[in-house]
Formats: sequence, structure tokens, C-alpha cells
Amino acid sequence: MNVITCKCEKTIEIDIPDRYNLSEQPQILEEILDGTFLTIECPYCGIQLKPELQITVFDSETGLDILVVPEKERSKYFLDPSSFGDHNRVAIGYPELVEKMRMHKADLSDRVVELIKYLLYAKSGGGTSVAIRFGGVEGSKLLFEIHGVRDQEIGIARISADFYDRMSQELPKRETEEPFDTILAPPYVSLTKVELEGY
Repeated sequence: MNVITCKCEKTIEIDIPDRYNLSEQPQILEEILDGTFLTIECPYCGIQLKPELQITVFDSETGLDILVVPEKERSKYFLDPSSFGDHNRVAIGYPELVEKMRMHKADLSDRVVELIKYLLYAKSGGGTSVAIRFGGVEGSKLLFEIHGVRDQEIGIARISADFYDRMSQELPKRETEEPFDTILAPPYVSLTKVELEGY
């Protein structure tokens, strides 16, 4: 049982499972993507709440295994990742889970996608104000959202499937180079590792 506090200052007890198997509950994937996953209505004021809890999203058929760490525990994870158990992948915060699910649905390698995100990040000039997010697939193009280059604007980069395939072939070489050796190291495969450092 988890206890959360609403903005109306009332505490609510909620019983939320800590493991979700996509092969048994395929609707969970769409709930994550459309934003309804783990959405709870406060019984006192009616506001919609999305508590961030530590959960595991996995697929017993494909081997997908993602530990979702609440954003507020990001520093704790970096200080002692081994205390969070053994998982194939880690997503910190709900937006990162959404990204991983978009990649899973499109049958893309998260390591190749994060490699491409870094190339876009470097091309944008980088810095701590810039964030790149995988937005999904549109036809034969991979969409990437570029935040922080211009105030109040989100840029969209469309990357061809051919470029993705080329980066997939280059992955064994790239993963030994800086900063890819950091970004692509499991279980937390994420450009955020260098975004936070302003690489």
C-alpha cells in the first residue's frame, strides 16, 4: 500500500502493483503512451494525480525488463545503482519510460536511438539547457524532439531509417568511444548522463 498527498493536502492510500507484464497486460503499453497509466483521481477534490513510484515494466515473451525509478530518486540511483536491483534497463521518471516504450513499440534498439540523440545534441550546440527526446516513428522516419535551443519552441528532427541502420552497424565501434561508452552503458542507457553534465 502506498500513501500519496494530493494538492488539496489530503492523504490517499493507493494499492498499486510494482510489476507490470506487457505480455499479460498488453493494454499497459498504450496506457503508458497515451498518459493514462498510473493516473488516479483524488476522491476528495477530483484532481487527476500521477504518482511516481518505483515499478518494473517487463515482457516475459521478449525479455524487456525496465526498472522505473522516480525522478526524485535520480541522485540516489547515481550514487548507488546496485541498491536498485538487477534489471536490463532503467528509466528515471515517467518521460523516460514513455521514450523506452516508444522504442519498444517500434522495435528499435534504445542504444542506437540514444547514439542518434547524442549526435543531434552535439549538432545543436549541447549544454545543460538542451534536451533531446525520442518522439516516435512517422512513416519511415524517426522523430526526435529538441528542447531548449530556442525559448518556448520545440524543434523536430526527422531521421531516416537508413541513418538508423548505419548507426546500428557503427554501434560496436562507437560504444568504445567517449562519450558513447558512458551513454550506452547498461542498465541506464540514456543521453541524460551527459545532458546533466553539459558535455
